[in-house]
Amino acid sequence: MSRISDLYKKYKIMPNLELHMLRVASVAKIICANLIDPLSKEDEDNIVKSLLLHDFGNIVKADFSVFPKEFYDPEGIDFWRDVQQQFVQKYGENDHEANKKIAEEMEVSKKVIDFIDVLEFSSLCRNLESGSLPIQILVYSDLRVGPYGVLSYEERMDEANKRYQHPEQEERQKLVSCGKKIEEIVFKNSKIKPNDINDQSILPVLEELKEFVI
Repeated sequence: MSRISDLYKKYKIMPNLELHMLRVASVAKIICANLIDPLSKEDEDNIVKSLLLHDFGNIVKADFSVFPKEFYDPEGIDFWRDVQQQFVQKYGENDHEANKKIAEEMEVSKKVIDFIDVLEFSSLCRNLESGSLPIQILVYSDLRVGPYGVLSYEERMDEANKRYQHPEQEERQKLVSCGKKIEEIVFKNSKIKPNDINDQSILPVLEELKEFVI
């Protein structure tokens, strides 16, 4: 068992990606702490573990021209390009599959790996139809954090659309609609509202999660 902060160092996770995963897990933890009917401790722990790990392999798809060079300091872009090649050689070029392979390498539970597996934008409608509140909290939390911090759901969808340019806009709108319905379900079951989750409110949780043990 290792602290998540130590795992981020061991796997050479980029600082901005490390912060992203901590933010997403913090969003989920706040939601779980404010549910009208709490989840089991096991479900909550699995959600948090999954989100602290869910983007470990994302460097395989990184486009280093998208973000300012400050994102890659102090090591610099050349260092991270080398890390990217190491990850591609070991885990392949598909970021989603790389995320799962790394989780398996860490020997986390099958439930955590299954949770990581559902974290794809293309699976939003299936996740809505699943009727599983833990899964819906899991995927919704990832839909609230952009590269620079916590956003509203609508802001996050706009930001992602500009970056990724989904080829089928009709299909994308269907997925966005499913995500919005997930938000409605999550907060129907919660004592807080979406705008209660922001960079300020997650900060104490984020600091605590740096010590989380996987």
